[in-house]
Amino acid sequence: MRILINIIRLPLRLLFYPFLLFLYQRRKKGEHVFIDLPIRFATNQKSTLQQLVNSEEKQLNFLEFLQIFKNISKAPKIRKVSIRVQRIEFGFAELFNIAQAIETLKQQGIEVSGYALTGGVKTLLLLSYCQTRYSFSSGEFHCVLPSLESFFYAGLLKKELNIEVESYASGDFKALGEPFSRTSFSKPARENLEQLIVSLQNTITSEFSKNTDLPEDLLQAPVLLAETLKEKGFFNDLVDEESFMFFSHYENFQNPDENEKAKKLYRDSSVGSMRFLQRFRSFSLFPKQRKIICVLPLKGNIILGKVGEEDNKSDSIHAYGIIQILRELREDDLTAAVLLEIDTGGGSAFASELIYQEIRRLSQKKPVYAYFQNTCASGGYYIAAACKKMYATPYCVTGSIGTVLLRPNLKGLYNKFGITKDRIGFYPLREIHSEYGKLSAKAKKYLQGEIERSKSQFYQRVFDSRKISAEELNHLAEGRVFSGADFFEHKMLDSLGTIRDCIEDIKKDIGEKEVYIEYELPTLSVRSYLDQLSPFSWQKALKELQSQANRRELEYRSYVVEDIRDSFLGAD
Repeated sequence: MRILINIIRLPLRLLFYPFLLFLYQRRKKGEHVFIDLPIRFATNQKSTLQQLVNSEEKQLNFLEFLQIFKNISKAPKIRKVSIRVQRIEFGFAELFNIAQAIETLKQQGIEVSGYALTGGVKTLLLLSYCQTRYSFSSGEFHCVLPSLESFFYAGLLKKELNIEVESYASGDFKALGEPFSRTSFSKPARENLEQLIVSLQNTITSEFSKNTDLPEDLLQAPVLLAETLKEKGFFNDLVDEESFMFFSHYENFQNPDENEKAKKLYRDSSVGSMRFLQRFRSFSLFPKQRKIICVLPLKGNIILGKVGEEDNKSDSIHAYGIIQILRELREDDLTAAVLLEIDTGGGSAFASELIYQEIRRLSQKKPVYAYFQNTCASGGYYIAAACKKMYATPYCVTGSIGTVLLRPNLKGLYNKFGITKDRIGFYPLREIHSEYGKLSAKAKKYLQGEIERSKSQFYQRVFDSRKISAEELNHLAEGRVFSGADFFEHKMLDSLGTIRDCIEDIKKDIGEKEVYIEYELPTLSVRSYLDQLSPFSWQKALKELQSQANRRELEYRSYVVEDIRDSFLGAD
């Protein structure tokens, strides 16, 4: 059938080819490309109707942006790339991928120039990979390296609200309950978090110093002025933003309208031209059917979701929806492999187990891989344990292998407002499902037993994946968190690298030189868009929280991990 379709389409493709060739000859002459670094990347794709409702300019997703660099690297005459960095609202994982794409261009002899008016650590680190760097004379950069300043609510809860929070954890390092039951971190949790933060700080500062020959402690300064950075040799010159944007292909950013002797160094090309050149090179009169590597993003808190869901969500990982997608991929003959792009601090143990089992079933027909972005901890690592290989960036936060359960006692709060409860028909252990009063010793023992059961199941998943001894795992588990670089040293990851490196490895594994990459972003429908705008959308959020509370699932999401994540993933 496919051969017949190609024969029918051949006359049209023959007529179209001369036109493509004409455009190719015109567009391949450019030597300079200007790139605007996106502030953020698209986390969903809009439905057709939603595009009509919302006329905002389409955001590039992460893989689309990385493809720009790949297209440039294959262009025949490109000699210089100029990048303008505005705000950065994505994480170090995305920055690492972009930095490595810049390194690839440099290795091919392409000059890379960067510009920023302002920013923070991420901006300066990204600029450090550029060979020439520029800013404005009044530019300033506000630096905050990865760090943690966590709130503790035990004093407020107990003294002011008469609320007690009981925490049941599988190890001394699982610090989820500590902000609600203590006034500071326990010694084991603090030491582990310090190790993580120092590792992340050292990875960033050493990379910056390696690229610039500047001291590592430079990034510890709260504010760095562009003039100071120029004096230290970081910036080559200070020019206004408009000159860099429009006259990067002229010597010394001279405006030809104002200076008749302005020397043009390069002919301009565009990102669109790079995309066209790539499509022309892949043009074939008889196109071959290619296999597909499906990239499935899993981002947000892991929850069960609703039975019958069939799509992915952009704000959380709904087990039922993901399971349905994985089943469809299992039956898709064109999909040769699946890559899970994971960015989560964890969530429901039961939901993680359901996803884990579905990945195992999918793996019987085609390989599944995991790529850790900024965070892949607790339930995220649980899911990844079902995959053939795990890849990560050096900057990701991972580990947190273990389980934890919080149980609030609201009796004191109720009594404060004159509210009491009268229990009828309570049988042994029934108080576990109540928030009123302290638990009996028998109930506490039962909950700790459930924590140990869930922990043992988690550990078994890791044993099956990493083939390590119980002794080795005990030194890495019990809730400890690590940077990607450190976890790789402990052989808990298969490789450190970019998502492109991961895709290239997958292509070798499945024996395919050319594949289609299918990025399965969640679809943003008109209904979900209107829900976001609705002033009553908070009611739906409350209902969802209530339904989750009613399920009483064992949770092992680490809010400590989330706090660390927020502290260094936020905008510059």
